[in-house]
Amino acid sequence: SDWIVGKNDGNKLPNDKPYFKGVFIEGRKVKLSPYKIGKYEVSYNLWKKVCDWAKNNGYSFDKAGDHGGVGETPVINVTWKDAVIWCNAYTEMKNGNTDECVYRKSKSDDTVLKNATNDEADSTFPNMKKRGYRLPTEAEWEFAARYQGDGSSEAHKENATLYGPNVYLTNLNSASGAKKPLGFRGVVYNGAVVGETETAKWDELKQELFRVAVFNLYFDGKTRQTDPTQPKKVQPLGQRAFNMLGIHDMAGNAYEWCFDLYRDEIKTGEEENPIGPEKGQDEEMVRVIKGGSAESFLANDVLVGFRTTYSSNDCMPSTGFRFACTK
Repeated sequence: SDWIVGKNDGNKLPNDKPYFKGVFIEGRKVKLSPYKIGKYEVSYNLWKKVCDWAKNNGYSFDKAGDHGGVGETPVINVTWKDAVIWCNAYTEMKNGNTDECVYRKSKSDDTVLKNATNDEADSTFPNMKKRGYRLPTEAEWEFAARYQGDGSSEAHKENATLYGPNVYLTNLNSASGAKKPLGFRGVVYNGAVVGETETAKWDELKQELFRVAVFNLYFDGKTRQTDPTQPKKVQPLGQRAFNMLGIHDMAGNAYEWCFDLYRDEIKTGEEENPIGPEKGQDEEMVRVIKGGSAESFLANDVLVGFRTTYSSNDCMPSTGFRFACTK
């Protein structure tokens, strides 16, 4: 694959904090090996099917997971450790053996992790050469959310910036799949500053956000508002428009766990297949979540580069996950 050459795309963000700037920052070059990522977030029905099998095959989960409502909704109320162990279980269930399970006890101990109720999963070694199901790394997640094409079509360049010889990525001021920036104070749209001039059509930005994201917060030119026509909790998978890669719900619906431990500052330099730091910020086992959710308190959470965190033991009604695997 081509190197993704980090840069500041020049678009205004809600503030200058590093957590809005994503992983492809100025001064960093990233190369990702071929991988696959789920078209949808993991549904509650699939989650439960695998868990029911897994509990009879030596696996243990901390939380049961919840259904979001009517229909095929994403699973929510699962911890990061539950998601990791579930990925191993799904791999064994599909393959009939543990050979391709990704999550092992350590670099020196190849034991397949099966228990989400203790601390072993926190220090797991992800064997990325294995082709079983796993959580996406933050770089993989963000690339899938932002990819706009190789420049062969002019349409790919809309609301995108060139991040390498053949890599166009959605601008940082937008949501995955959106063709316009997210409405927030000071964002420039059609040459006007939203909220400061009559020519800035903030309502167009709101409608574009709702086209791609299960979400109800927006900017009305002055403050954040909620829209009574939009849901306040997770909805069935794939209800909103897909992004350039055909992937649904990478903006809104449920927050999604990534593998990486969280740190405020992303390192510069050249790196292939980054999986995050070996130790978390302040030595805490806090993991990256991406994408925003229907229950987010800030509309800015759905920006493609926005990165926030929960503890690996946290269980939230706004958080699920999407699986990936190495090709």
